[in-house]
Amino acid sequence: MTKKENNQDISNESILKKKISRRTALSTAGKIAVGVVVAGVVAGVGGYYAGSAAAPAKTTTVEKTVTKTVEKTVTETVTVGTPTGKRFEGVKLTVVSTDWLLCPLKKAHKKEWEELTGGSIELVAVPYGALYEKVMTDFVTKTGAYDVIIYPGGWIGDFAGGGWLENLEPYMEKYGYPLKADILPGCRKVAEWGGKLHSLPYDGDCHLLYYRKDVMTNPEYQEDFKKKYGYDMPIPPKTWDQVRDVAEFFNGWDWDGDGEKEYGIAFIAKRGTQAQWTLLDLIAQYNVIHGPITNYTGNMFFDLETMEPLIGEPGAVEALKMMVELSKYAPPGLLGYGYSEFREAYVKGGVAVIGIDWGDVGIMEWMDPASVVKGKLGYAKLPGASKVWDRKNKKWIEKYNQNNFADFGGWCIGISVLSKNKEAAYDLIKYLTSPEPSLRDASGILGCWGCNPYRFSHFDVDEWVKSGFGRKSAEEYLGVIREILSDPYCISDLKIPGRVEYYDKLDAHLAECLAGTVSPEDAMAAAKEDWEKITDSLGREKQLKLYRASLGIA
Repeated sequence: MTKKENNQDISNESILKKKISRRTALSTAGKIAVGVVVAGVVAGVGGYYAGSAAAPAKTTTVEKTVTKTVEKTVTETVTVGTPTGKRFEGVKLTVVSTDWLLCPLKKAHKKEWEELTGGSIELVAVPYGALYEKVMTDFVTKTGAYDVIIYPGGWIGDFAGGGWLENLEPYMEKYGYPLKADILPGCRKVAEWGGKLHSLPYDGDCHLLYYRKDVMTNPEYQEDFKKKYGYDMPIPPKTWDQVRDVAEFFNGWDWDGDGEKEYGIAFIAKRGTQAQWTLLDLIAQYNVIHGPITNYTGNMFFDLETMEPLIGEPGAVEALKMMVELSKYAPPGLLGYGYSEFREAYVKGGVAVIGIDWGDVGIMEWMDPASVVKGKLGYAKLPGASKVWDRKNKKWIEKYNQNNFADFGGWCIGISVLSKNKEAAYDLIKYLTSPEPSLRDASGILGCWGCNPYRFSHFDVDEWVKSGFGRKSAEEYLGVIREILSDPYCISDLKIPGRVEYYDKLDAHLAECLAGTVSPEDAMAAAKEDWEKITDSLGREKQLKLYRASLGIA
């Protein structure tokens, strides 16, 4: 995208522009001919109609002649109904997702698209924990209640693999798609199934390590830390051992001078609210040798020959042990921290020095009026581990090991095969994911935080500064995300059929362990056993083939 293109107006005002011209005709003796011309020009968002083979005509002309016999010459103006000339006049689309993913539509894009096209949109908000079941029920019953679905990219194995999502390639060929090459390769991969785009990226996801740089750079605290641990306070921490030390040091005292006790670390830990991704952050470091994807490097979930789950390996157990250790330095009530509770506590409450979450925290830091950490956060990729389990040789390798991990895989937006308005649905998702609207979503300028960068053009620092970010923070925040998602060895999240079941079992045993009812060893052994059962129920050979294909291995 050129600088000029990227700096086009993205204000919240309506992007609809109209120009209407009209002509009249004068009649002569005996007859009057009146011609009425209505012309409408719709100026779309930059790039929205770019390259579209079937873009609506710039001007639509409708003529009607009225003939009347009279006894004298007169001049008469006749007004007739003015057609809108809009492509989807009278078409209604139903979009389903979670409330926070629908936020940009509620605040801006619904109205914009309706004005541009003449169509209408109904939004159906479903809690995250119920979304999968809600959508799958619609699919299997063939009700067809939803035209457009905004869903976690990891579900694509069930949705597209089950034949429930439209292949978008023919629509892109016929109607075009703005700046397709602008999409980050890793984000495009999440939206693909069988080498075809069955959805479009709607959000680029990865976990970041957040830290209170204002607190960690305090000279007094740095001196005390070095006296206690024997090394300089790491800013940011490079290993999970260092995270543990920093969290312990800052735990349980008033380090920000507000008269209240604060804590060392906070993260998502509540059952049923994506807590398993915090554990997977650590598993990626202790149980996956960094490198290209082979059976023993860059491979996180299953053995590539047997489909044996890898979550029972010593590296995965060590990861859970560290997570349990970190929970000791977290605020009371950590097990009640879902993503919403964590973000409220960390951004609006300032309860901890270190936080682990997706890019939403960085947006809330600057865009949420209630933020108490504005300009105070630092951003870093996931810490590594000081050792990693060598599954091939059954031993620990005592060396630094760090992997980037695309937690969750981002959200995707697709079209149900049951939709009766597929062309209108494609026009909507094309609009929502085009450069200008999606930049507004990613930067949080609309007051929504749920979509993180997934286009190269989303990393234009100037645009983020315009939205309200501090320049230095924008440079650091975007730089970290881009580094993670551009890493050729970044580990992709699981996206084969059954992911919901696999992750639900892992989440259940994680919750038991954090509650102190089972040991890390027993929790991971039970999770592995459950994963084996799920694989067998879905067909081991079939799952193995799909898992290998999801990693690009024939």
